[in-house]
Amino acid sequence: MTRIFATRPQKQNKAWAKRLREAGFEVCELPMLSIEPLRVNSAQARARELIQKLDEYQKVIFISQNAVDFAFEQIDMYWSQLPRDINWYAVGNATRSLLEDHLDALHCVVLTNAAMNTEALLELPDFNAPLREKILICRGVGGRAKLGDELRVRGARVDYCELYERATPADGAVRVRSAKLDPADVLCIFSGETLKNFHSAIVSAGDANAAQCRIIVPGDRVAELARELGFSKISVAENASDKAMLAAIENE
Repeated sequence: MTRIFATRPQKQNKAWAKRLREAGFEVCELPMLSIEPLRVNSAQARARELIQKLDEYQKVIFISQNAVDFAFEQIDMYWSQLPRDINWYAVGNATRSLLEDHLDALHCVVLTNAAMNTEALLELPDFNAPLREKILICRGVGGRAKLGDELRVRGARVDYCELYERATPADGAVRVRSAKLDPADVLCIFSGETLKNFHSAIVSAGDANAAQCRIIVPGDRVAELARELGFSKISVAENASDKAMLAAIENE
């Protein structure tokens, strides 16, 4: 039986691996991205400052489930009641579902575009002309600049609330060697950063077979990165949702 390797951060990986097993696959967990709290004091202080000024924003965007988790650790601390004049946005259905757990009856918008990414969010009518609106983007440290840059071009005042750090697992190469990857194996790669970490791990491990595995990626941007890194067996899912990634596996 073909092995499916789940490479998401540990918290999301457990649920994803469970779903794959329920679909009948042999699953191996191989986390290739770590999510960690902020370590720099100035970064922690900046995040607290932005959360404490939450009522100054007209729109708040959450880039990931991790952004929701880390943001609401602080929002719950500083806001006994959420400001009611904010429109809340989530990139992707899983992020939306998590966000709605915190918002109750407050307004939340999720991407309906199949891509479920930054480009799709920018296509929403709400962001056509955000002139002088204050928008807070909750995310991890770093990441793509496209969303904030484009919103500023359209007239918005944008702040990034960076709430956590992404890191390469220190034992990535050891995990790859232990996995004894075979060219028949399939790896589900949910982000460009995860793909870069996996590539670094197989280079460090000196595992030529790993580069021959089929990889499932969420969209053309990550697929292009995969080609640049030398992967040749690439399947492109419609987006980064569990449903779309699973469909890409099953359609092979």
